Amino acid sequence: MPSIAVVDEDALSRERMRRWLETAGYQVLESASAAELLTGPVMPDIYCVSLTLPDTAGDGLIGQLRARDPDRPALLVSSLPATDASARALGCGAYDTLTKPLCREQVVLRVRRAAEVRQLKSRVRAVCGAADLPPTLWGPSAAVKGLLGELQSRFAGASPVLLVGESGSGRSAVARFIHLRSGRAGQAFVTLRCAELAPSRHFEELFGEHADPTESLFARAAGGVLFIHDVGWLAAEAQEELAEALRVDHQPRSSKRPSGGWEVAGSVSSEHLVERTPRLICSSTVELSVLARTGQMCEALARLLGGPSVMLPPLRERVDDIPELAAYWVKRLALDAGKAPPRISASALEALLAYSWPGNAHELSQVIQRACLASNGASIGLTDLPIAVRQSFEEAERDSGLFEPAQQNDVVPLRELERRAIAHALRAADGNVGHAARLLGIGRATLYRRLAEQGSSRAS
Repeated sequence: MPSIAVVDEDALSRERMRRWLETAGYQVLESASAAELLTGPVMPDIYCVSLTLPDTAGDGLIGQLRARDPDRPALLVSSLPATDASARALGCGAYDTLTKPLCREQVVLRVRRAAEVRQLKSRVRAVCGAADLPPTLWGPSAAVKGLLGELQSRFAGASPVLLVGESGSGRSAVARFIHLRSGRAGQAFVTLRCAELAPSRHFEELFGEHADPTESLFARAAGGVLFIHDVGWLAAEAQEELAEALRVDHQPRSSKRPSGGWEVAGSVSSEHLVERTPRLICSSTVELSVLARTGQMCEALARLLGGPSVMLPPLRERVDDIPELAAYWVKRLALDAGKAPPRISASALEALLAYSWPGNAHELSQVIQRACLASNGASIGLTDLPIAVRQSFEEAERDSGLFEPAQQNDVVPLRELERRAIAHALRAADGNVGHAARLLGIGRATLYRRLAEQGSSRAS
């Protein structure tokens, strides 16, 4: 069983968690502070870290632990409301949260899920060598391996990054992956989703109210990462202000806003300014040249993002990854439901491989979720998939000549057409005669009789 580190200055809380986890079969190590954990001789498999520690903040410690080994999941323990705790967990890369007052079922369930995720990551590392890569970009394809190689050069430093990919291709997940692999992993990761806000709100969200600019997204991202999702939608005024705010040189900087929302005192050194200035990561569905040419991006911000963009491949260009991704989401959903994962039938997998996936990996995750709900619990068949996915498969089967004669002038006998239709229906229903009969529009007894007739004719 995996080993668990419980890091909490509250001895009673540590003792309670140790007793619960040992009863569940885990080996538990206790630490009262970050220093005690970091200087210990043993590296546990999973961490349960309290947000309040005597020598550092718990989310900062999780950032350090992930910098050491991103494969070991950490759970953030706090008394914060669920939304605030989740935000802190996302910022530091924690796998999940535990909310005080703790209960035994919550602790054991979430630790068990973390252990399962660690096992899954081990499998992924064996395939593609990057266990903390977001699930949307798992797989053995050449496209994913090429992307991993390109991302390696983006982890270090503070240079802006532009991620270009279709909707659902994992731009947000890759942005967070870059953050967690960088030297800023323990700092904030702050997101502005431009398309979800009216353009008139962009400036205020980024740089705050005139009365209190410290509450702005830009101020909250200080020292960490500011992620602008769909940067082409960002209002022109906010783009110009952002480009000016991120300009790090020895020239005086002044905000266009009366409040001077992000003004930096003249006595601050340029080195400290670089450390506290957030790193900018942007995403777009089109390339930088298109944004600039169509006027969706101001010249100053385009110059700031002028380095090579990171291109995220669509799922249709990485078909080899679909079995790995589908298997991951099936297992993850089964874990969340506390059930055994259903297997994916051969016909269902063929349909997944034949579909074009306009919504990319995000659409695949949604399709698998619906299929798991529609299935009988033991397996996911073709009929459990959405109509659009089934139609692609059926069209491919039809185009393959299933019901076509070998030669243009030949005529396929009616009995042979019937045999092919029954065989196709049985494959689509994964061998279930009842499902096959419904697909063919006949009764189960009729299908059994036709199968018997085919058997007797072959014997004769």
